[in-house]
Amino acid sequence: MINGSHVSAEVREQAERPVREGLIRLLIRKLVVGYGKARRYYLSHFRPGYVRRMRALRRGECRRCGQCCSLFFRCPFLQEGNQCTIYERRFQQCRDFPIDERDISGPHIACGFRFDGRAGAGTTSDPETPPARRAPCESPSHRTG
Repeated sequence: MINGSHVSAEVREQAERPVREGLIRLLIRKLVVGYGKARRYYLSHFRPGYVRRMRALRRGECRRCGQCCSLFFRCPFLQEGNQCTIYERRFQQCRDFPIDERDISGPHIACGFRFDGRAGAGTTSDPETPPARRAPCESPSHRTG
Protein backbone atom coordinates (compact mmCIF):
# COMPACT_ATOMS: atom_id res chain seq x y z
CA MET A 1 0.00 0.00 0.00
CA ILE A 2 1.31 3.41 -1.02
CA ASN A 3 0.54 6.37 1.18
CA GLY A 4 2.25 9.68 1.85
CA SER A 5 4.58 8.35 4.54
CA HIS A 6 5.89 5.42 2.49
CA VAL A 7 6.34 7.18 -0.85
CA SER A 8 9.83 8.39 -1.63
CA ALA A 9 10.43 12.07 -2.23
CA GLU A 10 11.31 11.34 -5.87
CA VAL A 11 8.00 9.54 -6.54
CA ARG A 12 6.08 12.29 -4.77
CA GLU A 13 7.91 14.93 -6.86
CA GLN A 14 7.02 13.09 -10.09
CA ALA A 15 3.37 12.85 -9.06
CA GLU A 16 3.16 16.53 -8.11
CA ARG A 17 5.01 17.89 -11.16
CA PRO A 18 2.06 17.80 -13.64
CA VAL A 19 -0.19 19.55 -11.14
CA ARG A 20 2.43 22.22 -10.46
CA GLU A 21 3.12 22.71 -14.19
CA GLY A 22 -0.61 23.01 -14.87
CA LEU A 23 -0.96 25.64 -12.16
CA ILE A 24 2.01 27.55 -13.55
CA ARG A 25 0.50 27.52 -17.07
CA LEU A 26 -2.84 28.72 -15.66
CA LEU A 27 -1.12 31.49 -13.69
CA ILE A 28 0.82 32.65 -16.76
CA ARG A 29 -2.34 32.68 -18.87
CA LYS A 30 -4.18 34.70 -16.20
CA LEU A 31 -1.29 37.18 -16.02
CA VAL A 32 -1.25 37.61 -19.81
CA VAL A 33 -5.03 38.04 -19.97
CA GLY A 34 -4.96 40.40 -16.97
CA TYR A 35 -2.29 42.50 -18.67
CA GLY A 36 -4.50 42.67 -21.77
CA LYS A 37 -7.44 43.83 -19.68
CA ALA A 38 -5.33 46.58 -18.06
CA ARG A 39 -3.88 47.56 -21.46
CA ARG A 40 -7.37 47.92 -22.97
CA TYR A 41 -8.51 50.04 -20.02
CA TYR A 42 -5.49 52.31 -20.43
CA LEU A 43 -5.94 52.64 -24.20
CA SER A 44 -9.69 53.27 -23.97
CA HIS A 45 -9.33 55.98 -21.38
CA PHE A 46 -5.95 57.57 -22.12
CA ARG A 47 -5.22 56.90 -25.80
CA PRO A 48 -8.54 57.53 -27.61
CA GLY A 49 -6.77 58.64 -30.80
CA TYR A 50 -5.07 55.26 -31.12
CA VAL A 51 -8.38 53.49 -30.46
CA ARG A 52 -10.08 55.57 -33.21
CA ARG A 53 -7.28 54.77 -35.69
CA MET A 54 -7.54 51.07 -34.92
CA ARG A 55 -11.34 51.12 -35.16
CA ALA A 56 -10.94 52.41 -38.73
CA LEU A 57 -8.92 49.26 -39.50
CA ARG A 58 -11.36 46.90 -37.79
CA ARG A 59 -13.50 44.70 -40.04
CA GLY A 60 -16.17 42.13 -39.28
CA GLU A 61 -18.74 42.07 -36.54
CA CYS A 62 -19.34 40.75 -33.06
CA ARG A 63 -20.52 37.12 -32.99
CA ARG A 64 -22.08 37.61 -29.54
CA CYS A 65 -20.14 34.58 -28.29
CA GLY A 66 -19.33 36.19 -24.92
CA GLN A 67 -15.67 35.10 -24.99
CA CYS A 68 -14.41 38.66 -24.60
CA CYS A 69 -16.70 39.04 -21.59
CA SER A 70 -15.14 36.02 -19.89
CA LEU A 71 -11.41 36.49 -20.48
CA PHE A 72 -10.13 37.09 -16.95
CA PHE A 73 -13.40 36.50 -15.13
CA ARG A 74 -16.99 36.23 -16.28
CA CYS A 75 -18.54 39.68 -16.43
CA PRO A 76 -21.33 39.98 -13.86
CA PHE A 77 -23.46 41.78 -16.47
CA LEU A 78 -23.37 38.86 -18.92
CA GLN A 79 -26.53 36.76 -18.81
CA GLU A 80 -27.10 33.29 -20.20
CA GLY A 81 -27.25 33.40 -23.96
CA ASN A 82 -24.40 35.96 -23.89
CA GLN A 83 -26.70 38.95 -23.49
CA CYS A 84 -25.24 42.02 -21.81
CA THR A 85 -27.64 43.52 -19.28
CA ILE A 86 -26.01 46.97 -19.56
CA TYR A 87 -25.29 46.94 -23.31
CA GLU A 88 -26.48 50.51 -23.92
CA ARG A 89 -24.42 51.76 -20.92
CA ARG A 90 -21.50 49.30 -21.11
CA PHE A 91 -17.98 50.33 -20.18
CA GLN A 92 -15.75 52.12 -22.68
CA GLN A 93 -13.26 49.26 -22.94
CA CYS A 94 -16.17 46.90 -23.70
CA ARG A 95 -17.37 49.16 -26.52
CA ASP A 96 -13.84 49.36 -27.90
CA PHE A 97 -13.07 45.61 -27.86
CA PRO A 98 -11.08 44.48 -29.76
CA ILE A 99 -8.85 47.54 -29.79
CA ASP A 100 -6.15 46.00 -31.94
CA GLU A 101 -4.99 42.66 -33.27
CA ARG A 102 -3.32 41.72 -29.99
CA ASP A 103 -6.78 41.39 -28.42
CA ILE A 104 -7.83 38.64 -30.82
CA SER A 105 -4.54 36.96 -31.70
CA GLY A 106 -4.54 34.39 -28.89
CA PRO A 107 -5.94 30.89 -29.15
CA HIS A 108 -8.57 31.70 -26.50
CA ILE A 109 -10.49 34.14 -28.73
CA ALA A 110 -12.48 33.23 -31.85
CA CYS A 111 -13.63 36.78 -32.59
CA GLY A 112 -15.68 37.87 -35.59
CA PHE A 113 -13.45 40.93 -35.97
CA ARG A 114 -10.17 41.22 -37.87
CA PHE A 115 -7.87 44.12 -38.64
CA ASP A 116 -6.92 45.45 -42.06
CA GLY A 117 -3.45 47.00 -41.96
CA ARG A 118 -3.73 48.85 -45.29
CA ALA A 119 -4.89 52.20 -43.91
CA GLY A 120 -1.50 53.87 -44.02
CA ALA A 121 1.97 53.90 -42.61
CA GLY A 122 2.31 54.55 -38.92
CA THR A 123 -1.37 53.95 -38.19
CA THR A 124 -0.80 50.80 -36.18
CA SER A 125 2.22 51.99 -34.21
CA ASP A 126 2.49 50.65 -30.71
CA PRO A 127 0.63 53.03 -28.37
CA GLU A 128 2.84 52.04 -25.46
CA THR A 129 5.94 53.43 -27.14
CA PRO A 130 6.09 57.20 -26.74
CA PRO A 131 6.63 59.15 -29.96
CA ALA A 132 10.21 60.04 -30.77
CA ARG A 133 11.11 63.55 -29.70
CA ARG A 134 14.08 65.63 -30.58
CA ALA A 135 16.28 66.84 -27.82
CA PRO A 136 16.26 70.66 -27.55
CA CYS A 137 19.87 70.85 -28.76
CA GLU A 138 18.92 69.02 -31.98
CA SER A 139 16.12 71.43 -32.83
CA PRO A 140 16.95 73.68 -35.83
CA SER A 141 16.33 76.79 -33.70
CA HIS A 142 18.90 75.66 -31.10
CA ARG A 143 21.76 74.76 -33.38
CA THR A 144 25.02 76.50 -32.86
CA GLY A 145 27.16 77.36 -35.80
